[in-house]
Amino acid sequence: MGVSVPEIKNLNELVRDVVESDKKVTDVEVSRLTGPGENYGSCMLKVDITLQRKSDGCTEVLHTVAKLIPEMELFRQIFQIQTTVKSEIAFYDVVIPTLQDFQREHGITNVIGCFPKLYAARLNLKEDSDVVDEDAVLLFENLNTKGFKNINRFEGFDLEGAKLVLKDLASLHAVPLALRLQKPNVFAEKVKKHMHVHAPPPPPPSEDDKPKPTDTFLEICRDSEECAPYMPEVEKIITHFKENPEFMWKRTPPNETWATLSHGDMWVNNTMQRFEEGRIIENKFVDFQMYRYETPVKDLLFFLWTSCRVDVLKNHFDNLLKHYHANFVKILEELGCNTTPYRSEKFNSEVEASAARTVFQALFFSMFVVQAKKKDMSEIGKPPSMVILKEDVNPLLIEKIAYAISYYGKKNLLKMDFQ
Repeated sequence: MGVSVPEIKNLNELVRDVVESDKKVTDVEVSRLTGPGENYGSCMLKVDITLQRKSDGCTEVLHTVAKLIPEMELFRQIFQIQTTVKSEIAFYDVVIPTLQDFQREHGITNVIGCFPKLYAARLNLKEDSDVVDEDAVLLFENLNTKGFKNINRFEGFDLEGAKLVLKDLASLHAVPLALRLQKPNVFAEKVKKHMHVHAPPPPPPSEDDKPKPTDTFLEICRDSEECAPYMPEVEKIITHFKENPEFMWKRTPPNETWATLSHGDMWVNNTMQRFEEGRIIENKFVDFQMYRYETPVKDLLFFLWTSCRVDVLKNHFDNLLKHYHANFVKILEELGCNTTPYRSEKFNSEVEASAARTVFQALFFSMFVVQAKKKDMSEIGKPPSMVILKEDVNPLLIEKIAYAISYYGKKNLLKMDFQ
């Protein structure tokens, strides 16, 4: 028995401004785009719209992706759809054009464009209502048909792929920062106004007779020779997480010098790449539900630790930080900013300030989301299991955890302010 596909009501009306006046919609094919465990924050559908030209009957297919609110009420609450849906629509309708216009004012023609095209969006089918309901939808271009795809989340990015993504990530952060520095009122009204103030997610449910996530993480660390010298610090942090589960995702005010637009969920499944002869040549960022006013290094570190191969991290981590920083500063210079506050030593200090909390967030997220086992379509609508045993953890992730702890331990950065 097949899994049902949610209905998109009044699709013709939704695409009315997209379809040229001399064409009409003659057919629509809708199917699920992602399986369970691939996207909890929304329901993603593949929507192929057949258009016919009225004059001669010629047809073409508009390949799109529809993003609907999560099917489970639990995830509607976690992802706070009454604000995140509106924030994402504003990102495409207001934020991106504002950033691009700002770049053009500085004579830059190759403006930031590492995003899919949004064709149309709505909050509901009601008149004069701003309530997000089951009829909310964002309709994007289907990047798959343009040759883009997600890389394998179980493997992660190689060095060249990571460098390309980091170059775009530097643009995503530096252009809004330059706008804030030069036109603070425009930044406040056109960018920051639409940023989502995302509350920490509720602590994951756990059964009393099953190991908690913190128990499994500690077991991995205790069994690692690399982690052994740093276990007192690890034990202290994990014990605090266990006793205060909301603390791990607690947000702290950003350092205002660095504060800019941050994606807020920067991992492998929220990027798509186009390949030529096996090499990544272009990147697109997706899923702007939770962009926020934040230090850029949290996106940077979260991406590196969740989404890069462990051998890349072991051999190139520091160089990837330098690569990101070089591109970040270059963009600020192109936009006429004083880059003295963003020199290497200042950047390194900002990275260190976010290191401990962000790496633990990234590693726990990797255990339960990035490296979660693929499920079949019959499991749609079921909540993810928050129980994981060490034997179920990908050996490459175990290796990454050990390396992360030893890397930061050697730098004496496994410190955390528990206030």
